Amino acid sequence: MSTPKENLFPIKRLSRYELINLLGEGAMGRVYLAEDPVLRRQVAIKVIALERSVNETTRQEFLKRFAFEAQACAKLSHPSIVTVYDAGEQDGIPWIAFEYVKGEGLDQLLQRHKTLPFDKIRSITVQIASALHLAHQQHIIHRDVKPANILIDSQNGIAKLTDFGVVKAPWIGLTQSGVSVGSPGYMSPEQIDGSAVDARSDLFSFGVVLYELITGKHPFLRDSVPATFYATINQDYPPLKSLRQDIPEDLEKAVTALLKASKDERISSAAELISMINHPDAADIAKSSSPLNQRSPRIFFTKQNLINTSKAIIEQVSFLFLSTNRKGIKYLLKKSNVSADKIYSYLKNSCRQNLPNQKNTNSFYNYIPVLCAFLLSAFFIVLPFLILHSRKSQEINIPQKEKPSVPSYMHQFDSLLNAKNLDSAYKLLTEHSGSKKSSWSEFFQGRLELKKANYLVADQHFNTALEMNKEVLKYQIDPLIDDLEEIFRKEKAPESLINLVSRTLSLSSHKRIRQWLDHNHYWIRWNTVKVMEAAGVKVDMVNIYMHDLNSNASIRTRIRAAEKLGELGDRRAVPLLEEIGSRRMRDPFVSATARNVLSKYFNNDTASQKN
Repeated sequence: MSTPKENLFPIKRLSRYELINLLGEGAMGRVYLAEDPVLRRQVAIKVIALERSVNETTRQEFLKRFAFEAQACAKLSHPSIVTVYDAGEQDGIPWIAFEYVKGEGLDQLLQRHKTLPFDKIRSITVQIASALHLAHQQHIIHRDVKPANILIDSQNGIAKLTDFGVVKAPWIGLTQSGVSVGSPGYMSPEQIDGSAVDARSDLFSFGVVLYELITGKHPFLRDSVPATFYATINQDYPPLKSLRQDIPEDLEKAVTALLKASKDERISSAAELISMINHPDAADIAKSSSPLNQRSPRIFFTKQNLINTSKAIIEQVSFLFLSTNRKGIKYLLKKSNVSADKIYSYLKNSCRQNLPNQKNTNSFYNYIPVLCAFLLSAFFIVLPFLILHSRKSQEINIPQKEKPSVPSYMHQFDSLLNAKNLDSAYKLLTEHSGSKKSSWSEFFQGRLELKKANYLVADQHFNTALEMNKEVLKYQIDPLIDDLEEIFRKEKAPESLINLVSRTLSLSSHKRIRQWLDHNHYWIRWNTVKVMEAAGVKVDMVNIYMHDLNSNASIRTRIRAAEKLGELGDRRAVPLLEEIGSRRMRDPFVSATARNVLSKYFNNDTASQKN
């Protein structure tokens, strides 16, 4: 925004603002230096380029959203945010007026210096992260954090984030040659996917900027947009220390955490980023950015997992006092030890990840319930050993397996579960089984816990039921698989559920489960792959990746599938890759990837020669 250019705009005035010079231009439009005659100050005005071929409905929707976001961003007041002054529309052309910053963009600074001193990088990190934190608190996502949108004020050296409130037009995306005119090198994996973005998307983009400031190189930029996207979604970049060995530990850890492809593994907030940086102002900014009544999502998540796991152990081990089945005792003790290991792992990771970063000692008290749950569960694990030791001389009679007589309420229970009326299903189960345990009551309880997503507890009940009588599974196999299909459809299944299906229920060999390897739904297909792998069953991954490539999945998934098919080198994939490669502008990113794969792995240039 600093170097005036020739004024190429035929209109000399927008609203009350008098245009002076062209400062710059890009895919979204042009930026002008203008004079505000009322307040007698200079401003920067961005004039949004409109595509004439866009239909009126799309255009009006864009203008409405443009006005809404401009109003929201005008409320942002921060030293490191370029202030939005005004916005409007003239002769069908939308414009937005910003604070004019005398200085240069971070991209220009990088062209001159390649890398920056670490103290300067820390200062920029803290300033921009603080700006992002304020915006994210007000539910505003920038969506285009990159060096060109960070200005360095020449008067005071403050880094300022610009382009807040500029909504990307729906017609901005590809040029006629199929090359992205956005910022593909700075897009987060979820932006590439077209999936929902949140604050963590901005943090990923900022991580790319910091990588450049430290190393002078872009982590993901390749010779084509598809290759850049593929590197981004696969977290494929040279380690920081391989490019700059003197990098301080705080910056290395911060950037590595920012560039995680999975947003769930990424730094969760800008405040967390600030707390990781060794900068004189970081502690004060982090403190002011974190309200005392705001609980840490990571602490809450970890604590809840610990408590749930502890409860599961206690429920598992409490059965020991009633059981007379020596095999059941040994199995449950083994299961409890596994759960105890999980508790220890959660506790250790939680303390390592959270406690060192907490300045306020009150955060320690968040862990008191966790420690209590851990000690209580450990007590219940040790106690059965003492009881067994004191009863070594006593005979333990193993009960005979009950006959699999189908209970009269089974169909009613199935109906209630299918209707998701879990409270009524539990009430029905309690009325008919009471305090007496049977293979049926345990199996039904397992299905109930499965519906509640309490997979560890469900595993316990299914185990108990099958220990009593394995025949019960035959009568419940179809409704159980229906339950699993519904759960598998939602998202990636946790390890506890995969183990339940593959080991406890041993369903990997069932015909219906195997058919899911060809299912059209992405998560059903991939959760089944995980079940098979856990059971030691070999899966035809060429078939799996061909399904992914030929589906309506995200760009990220389909690019990954094409690359994986190339790595596998199975020629069964060639016809599909050729078909995808021939689509070109109808499917530009994936099509380009398919052609690259054919050329690189199969020495096949047929697709690239087709029109």
